[in-house]
Amino acid sequence: MSDERKDGIAQIEALIKEGNLKQAYSVCNKLLLNFPENGKIRGLQKKIEKIVYEQNLKIVKNDLVNLKPLWKEKRYKEIVDKLESLKSYVPGYGPIEKDLFKAKKLYRDQLIDGQKLAVDDYIKNIEKLISENKFQEAVVESKKLLAKIPGHEKVTLLEKKAKDLFVVEKLKENDFLLKSEKFDEIEALLKELIAVNPESGKLKLLLEKASKRQTVALSYEKKDFVFQSFEHIKILAQKKKWEKTIDALIELLKVDPSNMAALELLDKARKKFDKQLTGEVTEKISELQKKFKAQKLNNPKGFIKL
Repeated sequence: MSDERKDGIAQIEALIKEGNLKQAYSVCNKLLLNFPENGKIRGLQKKIEKIVYEQNLKIVKNDLVNLKPLWKEKRYKEIVDKLESLKSYVPGYGPIEKDLFKAKKLYRDQLIDGQKLAVDDYIKNIEKLISENKFQEAVVESKKLLAKIPGHEKVTLLEKKAKDLFVVEKLKENDFLLKSEKFDEIEALLKELIAVNPESGKLKLLLEKASKRQTVALSYEKKDFVFQSFEHIKILAQKKKWEKTIDALIELLKVDPSNMAALELLDKARKKFDKQLTGEVTEKISELQKKFKAQKLNNPKGFIKL
């Protein structure tokens, strides 16, 4: 065991002289597994670490000098990556820690400035779209940016402006429709615009007014229908076409159940129809009796008396 220790130490010293520090360090680690308390081996290990540190420090200092052009060109991301790599070779080296802190701050500021420039360009594009009356495109672009930067005050205002102008434009384009009685088309248009600009009180008011106009129009249509129908029914009644009068009144009352004139006429028509039916039946029976008597006179033997 003693020979192993002596031979190992000799090997380490020889490797250090040769400059093969990596191999020398590996031999130290192996020997320490068997001789963990050996001061000589640990001393050689620390010597290797010191030599490596000094060599690394020399390289690092040289690399720090080589970074100067990057500082001038403000290539902070590359500087941060390089310093992070150098840091692992000389842990705790003050100049690297100082430069790394500075580079990270400058890189962060650079990102913020870059983002600000990008946002400014994006805003200019939205303003351009609005000036060109491309309101829908402006709304779409605004939403894209707000998805990335929620609550951005200027973009939020631009989005609202684009929505309002889009609504105004569409209302002007459809002015004739809005004044017409094509209520289904008006409702579809206004609901489409409300989907674009849900906050628009004007659109909701127009939709409410259109609904009221439709109700009034339907009311007039109903009254006109009832009036025209009732006039036609009165003609049927005058002609004593009671069955048709009853059928027509029943249909009319489906539309206007509280129409007193129709209800009164229906009651009258039913009575008249019943009387008419009774008269027709009586008349038919009378005709049959007359026919029977005539047949009996012509052929008395053809009838059997019970």
